Amino acid sequence: MLRSHNIRLLPSAVVLGLLLAPGLACAQAQNFQLTVNNVVSYTDFHPNGISDVTPPYVMCRGYQLGIRLKYTWRHGFAEQVSTEPVGTFYPEFFALGVSPNPVHLPAAQAGQPLIRLVDTGLRSGPVNTAGLKTVTYRGRTLLNYDPNTGDPRAPLTASVNVVIDNQFQPSSTRYRILSNNSVDMPTRPWLAWTDDLSSTNYRVDVDRCTSQTGQAKGAAMCSDMEFEPYDANDNNPVCFHSRGVSDYCTIIRPNQFQLPVTLSSDTLYEYRVLGRNTCGLSNEVTATPVGRPLFRTAQACFISNAQIPDGGSLNLDVATIIRDAGTPFALAPNLRVTVHSNHSRVSDLKISLTKTSPVVFGPLVLMDRPGPFPGATSCDGQRIQAVFSDSGPFVNGSCRADEPALRGTIGPVQNLTAMAPAQGAGNWRLTGEDAVATGSTGSLLEWCLSSDIPLQAAAIVQNEIMADGFEDRGG
Repeated sequence: MLRSHNIRLLPSAVVLGLLLAPGLACAQAQNFQLTVNNVVSYTDFHPNGISDVTPPYVMCRGYQLGIRLKYTWRHGFAEQVSTEPVGTFYPEFFALGVSPNPVHLPAAQAGQPLIRLVDTGLRSGPVNTAGLKTVTYRGRTLLNYDPNTGDPRAPLTASVNVVIDNQFQPSSTRYRILSNNSVDMPTRPWLAWTDDLSSTNYRVDVDRCTSQTGQAKGAAMCSDMEFEPYDANDNNPVCFHSRGVSDYCTIIRPNQFQLPVTLSSDTLYEYRVLGRNTCGLSNEVTATPVGRPLFRTAQACFISNAQIPDGGSLNLDVATIIRDAGTPFALAPNLRVTVHSNHSRVSDLKISLTKTSPVVFGPLVLMDRPGPFPGATSCDGQRIQAVFSDSGPFVNGSCRADEPALRGTIGPVQNLTAMAPAQGAGNWRLTGEDAVATGSTGSLLEWCLSSDIPLQAAAIVQNEIMADGFEDRGG
């Protein structure tokens, strides 16, 4: 006996549809596509927008993003297509209007796809977390019937993911060195600041103060550099700004560098560092410390770049004269010595100063393998950019583990007042000794002499001129 079964036969058209479903899906994807044609980003640098054709597309906080979608239609019948965002955009984004919406897609000719462009946009929301975000747009047909039979059918759909790189404007600069109102700095100083992860690179400007007393022109400015130069020249490492040309300007990636040009001696400068990325510049009004750091270069400076041999010593002989021609034989009260050295282990070094003519004074020890700063565990940092002055804290507790290991004004091992009887004019010798052969090496980049009676660099006098003005010709 045959057992009864509840068997439901599907219509042949449905069966055929199921069999062809994968192929139909493929055909739909080929015949109805939605892609991103290009994106227009609006930024501080490009307030009128700049086209971006390569994902991820950059969107800056507080700005809009224009998205141009591209429909490719290969069907031989006409349709109306609506465009709509899919999913939740808020709170990162607000979806803006779509135009045209719907878009009319006429029947495409065989082998000739029909292209239509639709514009939509985004505005950054109250939460615009930095990083990659994805938003989705969908195109959906509206007529929903077969033009040949008039039968209803499911709508055709196509979608596209738009990958957006949310970016913030760079954070305000936090200066590390030079500190504000630094004095007796090298003429090729080393500058550094805290790295900002939002910055692609940095613009650095150094400009001479128009008032050598340090009086600000406004908002901690003493030079002609205006605040935040949003002009076409900003992308050019030439030092133009709206009121002139800076003494030095560059665009670099590291958050530290040594000036490759020589500034004027005994001159007041200010400098600024602006973080840069696609979204604009950092706000220097809110930099730390407030305003631009000021610094005054030392008086008589000597650039050497000479190597200090590991376990050996280096002698650098120079000469100075008194800047005031009316007092050529004056003494050098409040003598200060600026040392700029790039050595991988400052704690290996001993540095001393000798006056070699017309009367010998010294050698006087400035530093001798200094010990760590209170709270620091070592003095293994790199670089010296320091001024040895009797007014500074003792050098033996001033060495830090970070760079520069010795910085600011520090007191020498032996007081410089011992040089008080020495004339400011004459020959000098700075000796740099690597007292511990550890394999650590470095160089003495620059050193300077300054005093309350200004000094000036001069050529070394081989046949010494005595204090009475007569040459010592021997017996």
